[in-house]
Amino acid sequence: MTIEPQLILLPILIPLLGAGVALLLRKQRPYQAGWSLGSMLLSCGVSLWLFVDVWQTGRPLVWQGGGWLAPFGITLVADILALFFVVMTQVVMVTGMVYALGSGDKAVKYPAFLVLFLTLCTGLTGAFMTGDIFNMYVFAELLVISGTVLTAISDDKFGTEAASINTSTWSLPGLLF
Repeated sequence: MTIEPQLILLPILIPLLGAGVALLLRKQRPYQAGWSLGSMLLSCGVSLWLFVDVWQTGRPLVWQGGGWLAPFGITLVADILALFFVVMTQVVMVTGMVYALGSGDKAVKYPAFLVLFLTLCTGLTGAFMTGDIFNMYVFAELLVISGTVLTAISDDKFGTEAASINTSTWSLPGLLF
């Protein structure tokens, strides 16, 4: 079976759109939790499906946004290594979400926790599948911002300090370049 290259957008778009809907469901915690977990499971399943297809065909999937070649356009590449890391990431994120939903941590009850969790997954997945340096930077920023806010809202008393150190560390390269 031949997969269309556009389908490599799904492991990135599913958690991103899931985060948007989870944000709208922030006042209805059970629905938000169910939606977020469903988004993660669907994204993980799609990633596994793409991995199996690329493994069987031996051909990587490449998507060029708007038909522009890198470095001018958005390029996503789903080769066997990228998809292996994406599947691994998604499995860990699903497991982490199941754990978080069952834990009694105060941070998990924060209305934006699941939204940030899904955007963290979007950043990780996109970083592994990007085919150009500009979009690597975009996905890294999404990853860093989500991770920093999740660190800041943690139950640990040093969460805010760690988040400010993280922000300082990641801001320095931005100032230099």
